[in-house]
Amino acid sequence: MSNTKNTDILNKLLGATTADEVDSLVKGEEFFKNAKWVPIGGMENLTNEGRVEGQMKYPENAFVEKITNSIDAILMKKCRELGIDPTDKERAPKSLHDAILKFIGDEKDFEKLRKQHSDIIILAEGKKDYPTLTIIDRGEGQEPDRLPATILGLSNKLKADIAFVYGKYHQGGSASLRFAGVKPTLCYQLVLSKRANSLNPQNTDWGFALVKKVFPTGSRLASYQYCKSGEDKIFTVSGNTEITLTKENEIDFPDGTLIKIYDYQLTRPTSIVYGKSSLAEDINKKLLQPAVPIHLRELRREYAEGRTSKSTQYTIGGLLRIIKDQNDLIREEFSIPADLGPLGTKSIHFIILKHISENPGVDTYKERKEKIFYLENGLSLNNQQVGFISDICQLPNIADYILCFIDISDVSPEQTNIFHSSREEFANTQDYKHLKDKLKVVFEDPKFFELQREYKNKDILSTQLLDKDTNKILESALRDDAELMKDLDLGDDLQIQSEAEEPKYPEPEKEYIGKYLPTMFELVGSDQREIQEGSFTLISFKTEAVDNFLDRANDQGICDSPSSKYFSIVRRAPHKGMVSFRVQVKDGISAGSEESLMFKLEITSRSFSKSTNVKLKIIPKKEFIGEQYPSFITPQKGILRIPKDEARKLNFKTDAANDFFSSNRGKLSFDSKDLELLGHKLKNGVLQLSVKCVAKTLGKKDDIKVDIDGDNGIHFPMLIPLEVIEDEESERFKKPALLPVGREGWKGRGWDENGGDIAEVMKDIDGLTVYYNSESKALEQIKNRIRTDDAPAAEKKYMSDCYIQALHMYFEFKDDPDYKNYVRRSMKALGKSMPVMISKLFRS
Repeated sequence: MSNTKNTDILNKLLGATTADEVDSLVKGEEFFKNAKWVPIGGMENLTNEGRVEGQMKYPENAFVEKITNSIDAILMKKCRELGIDPTDKERAPKSLHDAILKFIGDEKDFEKLRKQHSDIIILAEGKKDYPTLTIIDRGEGQEPDRLPATILGLSNKLKADIAFVYGKYHQGGSASLRFAGVKPTLCYQLVLSKRANSLNPQNTDWGFALVKKVFPTGSRLASYQYCKSGEDKIFTVSGNTEITLTKENEIDFPDGTLIKIYDYQLTRPTSIVYGKSSLAEDINKKLLQPAVPIHLRELRREYAEGRTSKSTQYTIGGLLRIIKDQNDLIREEFSIPADLGPLGTKSIHFIILKHISENPGVDTYKERKEKIFYLENGLSLNNQQVGFISDICQLPNIADYILCFIDISDVSPEQTNIFHSSREEFANTQDYKHLKDKLKVVFEDPKFFELQREYKNKDILSTQLLDKDTNKILESALRDDAELMKDLDLGDDLQIQSEAEEPKYPEPEKEYIGKYLPTMFELVGSDQREIQEGSFTLISFKTEAVDNFLDRANDQGICDSPSSKYFSIVRRAPHKGMVSFRVQVKDGISAGSEESLMFKLEITSRSFSKSTNVKLKIIPKKEFIGEQYPSFITPQKGILRIPKDEARKLNFKTDAANDFFSSNRGKLSFDSKDLELLGHKLKNGVLQLSVKCVAKTLGKKDDIKVDIDGDNGIHFPMLIPLEVIEDEESERFKKPALLPVGREGWKGRGWDENGGDIAEVMKDIDGLTVYYNSESKALEQIKNRIRTDDAPAAEKKYMSDCYIQALHMYFEFKDDPDYKNYVRRSMKALGKSMPVMISKLFRS
């Protein structure tokens, strides 16, 4: 076939911006009728649908594979230009990081490339909802005859022996085919490539092929095939052929590779360069620190016409670079080495953003759901979202401000079993569950607890605190709700606090001023420890150093967790001159095992090195068994002092087994005309009675009579003196906080933009907080139904109902992983009836 005809067809394919145009060419041109169609990967892959479509679930991730292939091509080109075979284990870079330093340079070199817009370019043309995407790179390119074995191949070995590239299986580049074309019969992709002139000056031709999806007669599976000439050759055009698409867009493209995918089915069809739903955003989250810049151009009329280049062009540097470029948003950075179970010991890097009250610019990052990234050479293989930190780790107020990066570039092949082969997400295996358990331990670092409390206080201070009258209304509503008082009092969600009716904020602790260099590495406590099976201990060292000495660039300290056969070890962030290690006995390790661990602190630039050995012995777990029948039951208080209408706990020590009452071996009788028994529980030697005062007057009352009988005839009669006292004389219970959320806060909480949500409950390390909508649609309707004079009282009734009902919903659903959503939706439904119910209590 003539080179002129090839050039004509190529330029028509390059000029086509929709799959329909390509389909018309394929059906109408003799060129394609005379072409030979063969499966990508060769005839042995005739029904290759499974291999192609079984790779990626999401179109954005599939397209990122195209980008990583382009990066690989650029790095291999630079490697070959230096006369190094990429498979040479002696001379070639040993990792992607090494290759970037050798071939690209440091961050300053990256910034220079960023301004050139030349190495990788992505164009969007065609339909508004289904863009035709073209990716162009100046990588090594391929000779025409090599295309079937490379870009059009499905070999498992092409990159297997190259240590410094993203690709492993040589098939990810085909993953995007399943998302090409709105209909299966309109699936088309153009491949155009020319070997880099620097690698093969004698190669003067471009090779090209069109790929489509076909349905072989008699087969249940489809086949992705590309066209060749009748002579079984890749179509070619002269190397000096004018590539119209790149010329029209002023792109320097003398060699390299161009791939054009028609009518690509992006999940969120919008501009590819700007907005939270853009392809640029997806690439930034997937390639957090790419080796080379990626330049995007939006050419579709709907997104480009009348706009400046600022809104139609964008150069990607990755999420990690974006954040670090905005250093004024960052409060602090630190790293923690931790045992992550199936992934081994990894260094976890944390970026803590400033609170929004300190810098409103963090809002963009605060709203991101992805918070924990697992990186392989800067590519995010998976992430965990904000819910893991806020719900599982119970750090809801700091969760939005944390970004966590876990580098797993050096994981062994057996460790990668935790991921799907698509590298999109974790496989739901026991290894993944184990990983989450280990990661939760990392977030138990006291540093995160301090941040949670600090950011919660900042959240509270940014809202209007409840007045005393409203607080009294809430307390009264709680006291009148015996069931809720029982839930709160017997659960683990209520603590005791001081007598203040309004939140008290802790005074700032005296600032710790450490020394630039550690003066010691002194073990706190004994160097011989015993740890129960399945338990853990803390091993701490005094250093007197500043808290960032393990993360700073100059004179950086090294204090990694020691390797261990029997223990899982997590180093915590330095705090006030102390470095602590959480040492947990590994699963399956039995009592009697012993190990000596060396903890070491070094600062190589200052020739500082100190170490300490700690000997650890695992002992049997001391489980509380208890007696079938108790030999003693002893009250822990000589007298119970309780305010009117308040609830308290009355504790007794005993040696009774936990099932003494539940097995009906024992029976408890309670007699007091001044107290109501809300419930009782027996656990690990403590019998706890929850009681509420129903006395009408103050003063000393008749003794509380508690009788415990066993079915074997044992009898424990007890009398506990009782005094009803003034409210101020007693510790008050810390009721769950109630905090308002105005219209500006709806989006951050994921609430209905129309004001339909009215409340939700959050649990953190200190207890429960109810957030209510202070500008809800329900409250607006209530105010419209009543007299203006009644509005304040009606609003308090609305707040009280939100508070009480939300807490009831919480206790109903709290054991479900999705409890927050259930509570929010239940309250939203309740909000629809509130206007009628509350307005009936007031005159209209």
